[in-house]
Amino acid sequence: MLPIADRQLDHARSVRAQLDAAGIRATVDDRSEKVNLKIRDAQSGQAAVHHRKHANQGAKPVADCIAEIRGLIDSKAVGE
Repeated sequence: MLPIADRQLDHARSVRAQLDAAGIRATVDDRSEKVNLKIRDAQSGQAAVHHRKHANQGAKPVADCIAEIRGLIDSKAVGE
């Protein structure tokens, strides 16, 4: 998770906890960096997904992100 500002840290940590509970490793980058160094969609209850091979996946509900990630893990397609 890459929160832009300190006020988003609680939300980022909440999302990380949900991912952890689903068996998905995640971390929160809580460094005090400039906004242009951190990309994060701050809408409540959503996450902006940036896939390393498929670019920006857009903002979507955290539960949908977890389901998609879990599906990739379960199908062993994470490395594809």
